Amino acid sequence: MNVDLATVLVLATGGVLAAAWSVKLVRLAAGLKRASLYWSQPQGDDGGLLYVSLGDSAAQGVGASHPERGYVGLLAERLRTTSGMPVRVVNLSRSGARISDVLERQLPLLRGHRPDLVTVAIGGNDVWGYDAHLFASQVDRLTAALPVGAFIADVPYFMHGHWERAARHATDAVTSSARSRGLTVVQLHEALRRQGWSAMLNQFAADWFHPNDRGYRVWADAFWAQISPVVPFLAARSRHGQDAAPGIRGAASFSGPARHRTSQRESVAVLSRGPMALPASGVPKRLMTTERCDPTR
Repeated sequence: MNVDLATVLVLATGGVLAAAWSVKLVRLAAGLKRASLYWSQPQGDDGGLLYVSLGDSAAQGVGASHPERGYVGLLAERLRTTSGMPVRVVNLSRSGARISDVLERQLPLLRGHRPDLVTVAIGGNDVWGYDAHLFASQVDRLTAALPVGAFIADVPYFMHGHWERAARHATDAVTSSARSRGLTVVQLHEALRRQGWSAMLNQFAADWFHPNDRGYRVWADAFWAQISPVVPFLAARSRHGQDAAPGIRGAASFSGPARHRTSQRESVAVLSRGPMALPASGVPKRLMTTERCDPTR
């Protein structure tokens, strides 16, 4: 059988590309273990702000060139630069986590900390085999247990098909539940949707599921748009040494820009050792730490 040169070149090129992609997948798998090991211990320096992250492999930074190039590491870097203070990161996330994992494993660990900042990004893994009733129920338990002042992302954009329909439904469930409790919603789904289909070419790791360094910058930007207005308050309170008493929870909360605050929680600023809610009048001063982290409520 005669095989022309063009066919040989095509087959050879295809083989090289397949081999190169296989190497990337192997590195991605190794990166999962590296991220888990890296975040198994707190990162950063004491004596400043404490940032606690809850979530799944995205919070671990799987797919990035290094775990600290994921959105959690990028947010810590921005927080450090903007505040001019040391930042300690406790990353309680787990690769493969669903909302049930946050409720059963991560939130109980949060109780032992008095964070200045809490971020949550969960739900991407729940899209697979999506159960709308179960998801809504678990989201309500999650938002009820999160500290006042926490920043929770909606569900990532899945681009097409029934996965994207499930992601949109899940996004609505997260948004509704979180805002009803005065939490700040990070509009991650819309931020990723705006990147368009071309993002598949330059914002994803080899599995086309986890973001790469460029993709994680989009995640970080979405979070930072909501977090950045709070940073001066966090830094000011920490510099003045006004620590919150352990176990005290906030009755009112800062929920990002004024347009996202609930009507029952107006005129609130966050000053933190675990963001502190200072109502304008009529509500006793209460501090946000982690007392409400009871997923059974």
